[in-house]
Amino acid sequence: MAQETLNGLLQYLVATLTYDNRAWLAQHLLEPEAGEAVPYTIAEIDARLDEAERDAATGKLYSTEQVFSDHTTRVTA
Repeated sequence: MAQETLNGLLQYLVATLTYDNRAWLAQHLLEPEAGEAVPYTIAEIDARLDEAERDAATGKLYSTEQVFSDHTTRVTA
């Protein structure tokens, strides 16, 4: 986004939001995942492990090169 557009957006937000609203927005812009993470249940972890074991048994694995490659391209199994 252009600097001029960002400045306009900032001026609009400062003029229309309360301090508390701006603080809330800042927190969510800087840490969008904060408060959204939900821990896995034991059943979900067990299911994911079972799936990983099935994948390993059928050879559906990533090579070391794929794991550590440049992540600009998507690795598919």
